[in-house]
Amino acid sequence: MNWKCLFVHKWNGCKCEKCGKIRDYEDEHQYVPVEGKCVEKCSICGKEQTISHAWNGCKCVQCGAVRDIHAWNGCKCVQCGAVRDILHKWNGGCKCELCGITRDEGVHKWLYLENECVENCSICGKQRIRHKWTFLENKCIEECSICGKQRIRHKWVKLENECIDRCSTCGEERSIGHIWKYRIQYEEIYGEWGTSANKYYHIKYCTVCGKSEEEKHELSNKNKCIDKCICGFNIEEHNWQHNVRVRNGPGYMMGKRCTCCGKEVIYGM
Repeated sequence: MNWKCLFVHKWNGCKCEKCGKIRDYEDEHQYVPVEGKCVEKCSICGKEQTISHAWNGCKCVQCGAVRDIHAWNGCKCVQCGAVRDILHKWNGGCKCELCGITRDEGVHKWLYLENECVENCSICGKQRIRHKWTFLENKCIEECSICGKQRIRHKWVKLENECIDRCSTCGEERSIGHIWKYRIQYEEIYGEWGTSANKYYHIKYCTVCGKSEEEKHELSNKNKCIDKCICGFNIEEHNWQHNVRVRNGPGYMMGKRCTCCGKEVIYGM
């Protein structure tokens, strides 16, 4: 305790004039409003407290705060200037007459800048590069008549019954990709002791140029024993464990079991 106020404080509202102690009694603070804020401050101790906003529609006239109760004129609030993305006034152009926002899908009014490869929109000021291309005679080159920039530009013509385009000017060719279909094939493979097995594979062929290639069937999911190849053929490839006891009715016989899917086959059956 400050010895100046050992027996009694000398209060001036909320503050002791002798020792500076503050007491927080609301009726003893002398609040004055703070300019530009919804806050009032005690002129004696400096304590601040918020006060109610003075709303004029969506905007507080004291502090400028905005609430979502707007006075819309189309896309723009006439009180606070907020903009919403509906009811723009485009008038068929690229710039809203109310809020000034621009859009790319609008109708720009493009004007060429003199001696430059640039167009400028006279409404919104947007710019874009725009060369004036012309073909050089007997060459696969276009040249800008303003800046002189060049670019390769072939005149491609598709060859009949071929998966190839050919340039009508220089003769250069490019592949345009095959359109594949599949045809399933098999052949019988003979082994020892009169055994045989069918080897299945597929031929893929282009429906345009007729090119064909032989391919082995492939499982699309290596963790499955039964699957479909891209050509639609059902593939069954097991990982057999041989000479195991396989259940046959109430008893067992010797056979093989797939370690992946558990399928069992009895020898000789």
